[in-house]
Amino acid sequence: MTGTPTRILPKGSALKTQAKKVLQRVHLYKQAARMHRRFRLALRDVRRIDRRIAAHYLAEASEPKLHIGCGDNLLDGWLNSDLHPRSKGVLRLDATRPFPFADDTFTYAYSEHLLGSITFRETMAMLSECFRVLAPGGKLRITTFDLAFLIGLYRRKPSKLQEQYLKWAADTRLQRREDSPHRALQERAAAQPVETGLLVNHTLHSEWGLFVYDEPILRRVFESAGFQNIVKCDLNQSEDAALCGLANEGRLPAGFLRLESVTLEGSKP
Repeated sequence: MTGTPTRILPKGSALKTQAKKVLQRVHLYKQAARMHRRFRLALRDVRRIDRRIAAHYLAEASEPKLHIGCGDNLLDGWLNSDLHPRSKGVLRLDATRPFPFADDTFTYAYSEHLLGSITFRETMAMLSECFRVLAPGGKLRITTFDLAFLIGLYRRKPSKLQEQYLKWAADTRLQRREDSPHRALQERAAAQPVETGLLVNHTLHSEWGLFVYDEPILRRVFESAGFQNIVKCDLNQSEDAALCGLANEGRLPAGFLRLESVTLEGSKP
């Protein structure tokens, strides 16, 4: 679901770089990117690319599995989907709208760190759609950023891994956006050790934006959507072999995704 910059020209081309600079100079790059994205989506609809991707997958899969908001983490044997597909064979799916599937279609559904980029109401709608398209006995697994982890950073004596995480966050997440509303505080953080409160607020309002869950809140959302037998799982661990090893741990320094995440699984009765 999370948006990504639209590629107007092939990645890495000198012409692309020059064109982008020109468009930025005349303040037209964002408009051009939006127009290009709309054109690509329209062409995708005309060619019925997504219908073919879904139909081909469902015709071949004995246990259909839906991966929502895949980004670059393409899972073998899953129908990988994203709002802005980056690879061929990835289904375009808006997780905040009704899914283009019949009831009871999938055996499994999975999403990793998507909930923080949509509103609470959109999350409720997404989990309701997951419940609808899962067959009886089907399972949903959600991994998302853990609010309890952020609160835990206020401990007087953080663990060594937490200290490493704070330093990494200060060097990356707090410094990477020139247009951040927290720019003045970011400059201060660059000159001295990062304040935990700054990291928490930046994370809530800028990085994940809309709503950060802890286990009790996420459990309640699962229950509201109709799921039962809700269990908390370690990252990449599950009693169901089909739900093991799914998280993209390599996208963060070692141990950090596990540190900042909470994972729940629930079943459709």
